[in-house]
Amino acid sequence: MKAVTVLARGSLEAGSVKTYTPGLHKFQSFVKDTCAQLGCPVWPHKSTSDIRELVSTKGVMEAFVTYAHKKGLRHKTIDVYMSGLKYFGTDAFGRPHVPDSLTVKRLLKGCQKAQGAARDGKLGIGILRLRKLVNCLDQSDAGRYEVALWKAMFCCAFFAASRISEYLLTHDGIKLLTCEKVTRLENGGIRFLLLKTKNNSAGRSQEVDFPRLEGEPACPATALGDFLTIRQSSAPNTPFFADRWGRPIVPDQFNDKLKMLMASIEPGLRGRFTSKSFRIGVTSDAFGLGVSAADIGNLGRWAVGSTAYMSYVVSLARAERAVRVQRLVSQVGREADGESKV
Repeated sequence: MKAVTVLARGSLEAGSVKTYTPGLHKFQSFVKDTCAQLGCPVWPHKSTSDIRELVSTKGVMEAFVTYAHKKGLRHKTIDVYMSGLKYFGTDAFGRPHVPDSLTVKRLLKGCQKAQGAARDGKLGIGILRLRKLVNCLDQSDAGRYEVALWKAMFCCAFFAASRISEYLLTHDGIKLLTCEKVTRLENGGIRFLLLKTKNNSAGRSQEVDFPRLEGEPACPATALGDFLTIRQSSAPNTPFFADRWGRPIVPDQFNDKLKMLMASIEPGLRGRFTSKSFRIGVTSDAFGLGVSAADIGNLGRWAVGSTAYMSYVVSLARAERAVRVQRLVSQVGREADGESKV
């Protein structure tokens, strides 16, 4: 049965395990501190299997939420930690030992109200800021290749509500998007075939289409097409997003370049933009325009029925609500049963 459990949990993406593990560590600290306050012997068990019984005990999760709140953790972080405990509290067949508790939900809501809005959080890059980025690159003295590269990456990040780890070369050396997985479509668009996404543990390929938008200065198909033209001579199995010497771009480079450009555009907001700002921006634009939850979920490749996208929605000034975003969202991001070429 232990081997079955290992296999079942192995289906979860490594990034999710990395996200969930701090919650387990915080829960262990909670148990240790609680035992000390009550004058009880320290609970001797440390393995996830041993902890499973404790996390399913009535009242323990409620006490943990209160403990985490007093330690200064944001309500969103606590919610992620709770998800982690539910994961580690499942049996070999994925059945949860930690039931959903109405009291826990109310406590998390209370944490949110008590903490108020997060200070100095990441800002969204909506369509207006994206246009400024594109214009900044066009006006720069960088070479043609570099301008085409970064325009393509920024437009891609926005219009696909991307997690950049889905298509950049990560530090573990996995090639997530190669030249052979990028295709020109007959309608003028560009298609990515992603072999790995955050919520895809089954290994299915996933298509993301970028439409051609006439008159849009930040048109994703135009930006990607221009870069494709420059990259034509590249070998099929090489990383698509690479510098002019063929070295693949990694997430840290992406964030450093974005911060540098945004600091020149909006100096007063230095340091508040990261790759996630594009995901925040397009999700907020779409939500502000009344795009359906299903279309937003499809755009960002969230699980069907999930409302996780709401954590990316920020309030917007009217000018930030792009006219074309509602039409775009329904066109970008489609799941494929297999590799499809046009």
